[in-house]
Amino acid sequence: MIKRNMLIWAVCLCFFSNGSTVQGASQVDFSLKEDEAAISFFPLFDGEATLLQDGTDRVILINTGSKKSRKELAYWLDFYHIKQINQVIITKQSEKYNGNVDWVTKKYQVEEVVLPKGSNDLQSQHIRMWQGRDVYQLSKHIHVSVLYHEEVNSPSMDLIIAFGEHQMLYMSNSASTIERHLLMKPLKKIDLIKLANFGEGEPLSESFLKQLNPQIGVLFSKEDRTIHPELVSRLTDGWVELYDTNKRESLSIKMSPTIYDVMKFKKTT
Repeated sequence: MIKRNMLIWAVCLCFFSNGSTVQGASQVDFSLKEDEAAISFFPLFDGEATLLQDGTDRVILINTGSKKSRKELAYWLDFYHIKQINQVIITKQSEKYNGNVDWVTKKYQVEEVVLPKGSNDLQSQHIRMWQGRDVYQLSKHIHVSVLYHEEVNSPSMDLIIAFGEHQMLYMSNSASTIERHLLMKPLKKIDLIKLANFGEGEPLSESFLKQLNPQIGVLFSKEDRTIHPELVSRLTDGWVELYDTNKRESLSIKMSPTIYDVMKFKKTT
């Protein structure tokens, strides 16, 4: 990806607006320094897609949404000025997670596709399988550890993404599974949680959320979604700000090793 010399004015304004929504921006380029990174969650109609970038021009896409959301995925990749993607990571073998992987791989010259071990081989070259408890270095400053890997039923994996002092829990499996495996590790503060299963199914327990003490929860959307009735109340009680992609805004978090800024962007067309 070619880095631009300046950030558009709308993004600069948003850094000081406590995560308010920027309207009217046609494209965003974060102009990241070498020790900075950004993670962005796309508001797809159906499925998940998360963009991870750093100051070494490394571009990683986590999941690709369903085929029904291909036009939206293309819109947001263009919005964030993405011309090439180094790596695609699929966290669950399901249409709502990998529906566009072949299209993305061809259009954005993807170098490597990562799948949970046990997945059926997709029609893509350079396939790599990840499994539980392994740690991978995605770039100079970004590390990912596989917290849990499910191979038997629907191949999937839960990730902890680490950048500087920040840690993000990227859930794919049930809350009880996550809690059990996180308690087996030296527990560190989690800044952000990408919630599993589109908010359907048992949410993380109140006591566990209090222990993790996250600031932000991200919930992706799908057709005919039924959110667990206790999810919002548990997050509210834990002082966790819930971001729901169903609101049709992208969420971006720009990070240095010690601090981060939250931005939201509304689709213009």
